[in-house]
Amino acid sequence: MTEFRGPTATRLRNFVREVQDGKCILCPLPITNIHHIQPWRKFPELLLDLKNMVGACRSHHLLLESMPYDQQHQLIVETRCQQ
Repeated sequence: MTEFRGPTATRLRNFVREVQDGKCILCPLPITNIHHIQPWRKFPELLLDLKNMVGACRSHHLLLESMPYDQQHQLIVETRCQQ
């Protein structure tokens, strides 16, 4: 199984943090996790796709992980539109 590790993954994580000013996509807390909107274990071709990644704090990462894709996507889009 592919994992989100290595130099490429590190560069992508750093890029997401930079784009989001180090803040969770849903709140002002620091990013602790990179969330794949479409789960990379189910969609391995999206593992390194920046359009499929957002930075989240631990609490919001767990929340997003518990939500179906369409609800996650809607919440993320609504939050981005308000920023």
